[in-house]
Amino acid sequence: MTHPTRIETGSLAVIDAISRISDQEKTEMCLAVNMVKGQATANRLLDLFGAARKQAREAQTSSNE
Repeated sequence: MTHPTRIETGSLAVIDAISRISDQEKTEMCLAVNMVKGQATANRLLDLFGAARKQAREAQTSSNE
């Protein structure tokens, strides 16, 4: 069986993906993951959101220059 992250997906950019998720939804996702999988996994999800936001911010900054 192929791991889900190795399946060919659409061409959605990180900046577009992160902009489609509201802060409320991100909070709810992290809380749900924390309850089901624990704090360490929730922290990794927070890291993922943070890295995506940073990348989106850098992409916007470079496109505005």
